[in-house]
Amino acid sequence: MLLAERYLRHRYEEGRKAGLAEVRRRQKRYSARLKAWNARRLKAEAEGEPFDEPLPDFDDDEADEEDA
Repeated sequence: MLLAERYLRHRYEEGRKAGLAEVRRRQKRYSARLKAWNARRLKAEAEGEPFDEPLPDFDDDEADEEDA
């Protein structure tokens, strides 16, 4: 029983680490997309042009593929 418990705990910890790494990676990509969006917004504002582009979605898979 003790070996099974250690194995399950190890699997849990490895999965948790992988999940946290994925969240951090997605947060980093979202931050980059948000900074690019803001730069476009500021440029349009400085040039007196309208800017109606919505904020990027956190879970925007299409933008993730473009970043890759």
